[in-house]
Amino acid sequence: SFTISRVYDTPKSLQLAHYDFYRLHDAGIMAAELHETTHDQKTVTIIEWAEIVKGVLPNDRLTITITSPSENQRLLTWHAGGPNSKKVMEKLHDTTA
Repeated sequence: SFTISRVYDTPKSLQLAHYDFYRLHDAGIMAAELHETTHDQKTVTIIEWAEIVKGVLPNDRLTITITSPSENQRLLTWHAGGPNSKKVMEKLHDTTA
C-alpha cells in the first residue's frame, strides 16, 4: 500500500499538501479534495504524476518537470500557467540567482 495524500503543517501557518498519483488512472474520488486543496490560499500543493489529474487542476499553476538525461543528472523545467505562478517563479529565481 502507499499513501495518495499527506498534509504537513508548517511554522508559518501554512500547510503543505503532497499528492502522489503514480498508481491512479484518474482523479476519481480525490477530485473534490484536490479541488479544495488547490484553491486554499493557506495550502501549498505538490503533486507527483499530475498529468493523471490535470483536468482537475487550476490553469494558474507552477509546473516543474524533472527529466533524467543520464543516470547522474536531473534537468528541471519550469512553466508558469498564470499570473500567480509567474510571481512564485520570479521569487524562486530571485533567491537562486
